Formats: sequence, C-alpha cells, structure tokens
Amino acid sequence: MTYLVDSLALVFATSVFVGYHVYLRVLARRNAASVLSYLANDARTAWVATMMSSSDNALTAVQTLRNTTMAATFLASTAVLLMIGVLTLLNEANGAQSLWHMLNIFGAVAPAVWLAKILSMLVVMFFAFFCFSNSIRSLNHVGYLINARKETGDCHSSPQIVANELNRGGRFYSLGTRAYYCLIPLVCWLFGPLYLVLSTVVLVVLLLPWVDRVRAAGSPEAL
Repeated sequence: MTYLVDSLALVFATSVFVGYHVYLRVLARRNAASVLSYLANDARTAWVATMMSSSDNALTAVQTLRNTTMAATFLASTAVLLMIGVLTLLNEANGAQSLWHMLNIFGAVAPAVWLAKILSMLVVMFFAFFCFSNSIRSLNHVGYLINARKETGDCHSSPQIVANELNRGGRFYSLGTRAYYCLIPLVCWLFGPLYLVLSTVVLVVLLLPWVDRVRAAGSPEAL
C-alpha cells in the first residue's frame, strides 16, 4: 500500500508539472507576448538582426554571448557538484534514511524506494547538465556565425539562421533551469509523498506569476 502512495504522488506531481507547461503553450498561442520564454525568442531574433546589421556591433555581440555562456557554464558546473553531493548521500543512506523517515507520512521506507528517489534526482541533474552543455555549444556556434556575412566567402550565415541557433541555445538553457525547478519537489519527496505533492503545487503556483508570465508595465507585480 505504501508503494502505491509514493507512486500515485509521483504520477500526480509529474502530471501537474507537465500540464502546467501545456497550459503555457496554449497561453502562448493566444498571445505569445504574455509568456516570457516565447517573448524571449522574438527578442533574441530581433537582437541578432540588430547585431548583424553593422560591423560596429561585433564587440557588443561577443560580450553579450560571453556573459550568457558564463552563466550556462556556471549552472552546468553546479549540476555536476549536485550529482557528486547526491552520490555522497548514497554512501550515507542508512543514517539519512533513519533521520528523514521520521518525517515520512504515508510513504514507504523500504531501501528500494529510497534508491528510486535518489536515482530520480540524479537523472534530473544529468538532464540539466546535458541541457546547459548543449546551450554552451549553441552559443559557441553563434559567436562565429554572428560575425560571418555572406560577402566573406562561401559562408551562408544569415540573421535567421543565427537567430535559430541562438534560440536553440536559449531553449536548452530554459530546459536546464526547469530541471533545477524539478529538483525542489524531488528533494521534498525524500521526506515523503505528501511533501512531493505539496511542493509541486506550490512550485507551479509560484512559477506562473513570478517566472513565466510577462508583467505589464505599471502592474503591481512589475514594481
């Protein structure tokens, strides 16, 4: 029975998180400017067009890409450190289980369930590292493409091609941060399925107004 509670809690949390992002996609189809990630795609496309319109913007483009690459590198490195921390937690499973299971409500306390929780965290962190690494890869390509113009030879670089590659890097970066958000409910799941459900609901409630929605100028949230 206790295995069933943990399983249902995980299915519920996953459904809420996936359903929330489906809702964001529907919202963006109605008005792309109301969802920050979709607005950022348009902004990056316009930025590339501006940077490639004149060679005077080359230094600004490189500096901006460098800053974004540094941020992605830091988050990728953080994912590796978190994976090491979780693997260290596996070595101290006996002590951690006895302490954390004191707070467990309705959940299973079997070693197999504990291992499944730890492995789920590792999978999410591996995914985050993969996303940030590919974001860095795309940004490196953009650094060369954005300063290459058709008149320089056989290079077929165009603002649309560069913008597509930059937006690909932006999507990987966004997926990596989403993976970090997923870690919050998974860490709470270590204490029991009830905390997994509650933390997922709280996370989604906070994401919509504070992270994903574009706040109109003059609104109370924009202050």
